[in-house]
Amino acid sequence: MDRSTKQLSTSKKEARWCRSRSSEVGDDRHAARRGRGGAANYHSRRYQGVTPLKVCKKCGGNVFYARGKCKRCKDAYTVQYRINNREKIRAERRLRYASNPENILADNKKWRLNNPEKSREASAKYIGSHPGVRRIKNHNYAAKVRSNGGKLSAGLAEKLHKLQRGKCACCGKPLGDNYHLDHRMPIALGGANEDWNMQLLTQRCNNQKHAKHPIEFMQSRGFLL
Repeated sequence: MDRSTKQLSTSKKEARWCRSRSSEVGDDRHAARRGRGGAANYHSRRYQGVTPLKVCKKCGGNVFYARGKCKRCKDAYTVQYRINNREKIRAERRLRYASNPENILADNKKWRLNNPEKSREASAKYIGSHPGVRRIKNHNYAAKVRSNGGKLSAGLAEKLHKLQRGKCACCGKPLGDNYHLDHRMPIALGGANEDWNMQLLTQRCNNQKHAKHPIEFMQSRGFLL
């Protein structure tokens, strides 16, 4: 065998070895992606220059916070801590509220506006577990109505629906069947419970208006009043 033939055979052997090696690495990478094969997973990650995943020894989780604490263990500890220290947490919240009530109320209001669904769920959950709160709220509202005076006439809703042409007084959209009878000037701000102080709103507009001053509410909607 001459020298050129020997070099050619050697190059063929090297080519076959390279193909087999690339195939093995590809299999290892495939196994690593599928989450199978401990050694293949480790060696493929090592070959790619990636450190193997860190696993919590306590719970087996592989998600960690920036400071190195296991997320699953930390969340479980937080839940248990809140259960065991309810009174302490409530006292700290009362102290924090007493020191800066305006900012806390503003933050709570901002959160409710940005998370309306979560806010409604939290309110419904609280009222469901505290039925006395709803009774007291309804009683206080009825007392305000009586103190402000006035009485609504029969058929007022139908009259307003005709005057407003079946549209919401705030957004101008069709009222539909689930409309609300709303006090223009809220009872909480001294508004009277009389016909001239009433309007029909969609459920969404009435929930957003709540006990706000009518001018303030419409300005928040972009109207120049």
